[in-house]
Amino acid sequence: MEVTRSRGIYLVANDKSSAQCHNLIFTIRECGSTLPIRVIHYGGKPLQLHTAFPDVRTVTDADFPSEGQAFVAELSRRLPQCSPGLLMRFYAWFGEFDEFLYSDNDIVALMNWDDLFQHLADYDLVNADNEFSTYGKYNMEQPERFEEIFGKGALEYAITAGHFLCSRKPNHRADILKALSWMEAHPEIPKWHDQA
Repeated sequence: MEVTRSRGIYLVANDKSSAQCHNLIFTIRECGSTLPIRVIHYGGKPLQLHTAFPDVRTVTDADFPSEGQAFVAELSRRLPQCSPGLLMRFYAWFGEFDEFLYSDNDIVALMNWDDLFQHLADYDLVNADNEFSTYGKYNMEQPERFEEIFGKGALEYAITAGHFLCSRKPNHRADILKALSWMEAHPEIPKWHDQA
């Protein structure tokens, strides 16, 4: 018997990013996606969703379980250089969807994002950017040291957290915290922001 997995899209926004967020939602719907969309409150003045999107809901930290709130609070405490709003994306691992697409607001949908979920049959995490080709310049202060530790070519596996597809698994949360512990043990190597 096949298990049905819930699917949806997460965005993070507030009033300041309202225009970009509304544009993104419009392009997602124009390209045919019918997946539920949840806009996580970034902080600051809340986003007021346009009435053209009655099926899109905003959520706040209070809509996530205490375990998720503690996780994001820990990330905020351990990444003080990073705006807490940028860390709200990590609530997706505690939300209502088993499989989700997360997107920053500076993205435009050019296809039906529902079709992307087929890639989760073979992978837990799918990313479609070119971060692997930048030799770590956006995420590492010392990319050469990173490769010394993890091996030649390690940077070719880099992704960005700005637009990705995920089939959430229990180990992901622990893996994120392990990565953060590694950053703390080697503070001179990474750039201290949410995507590193």
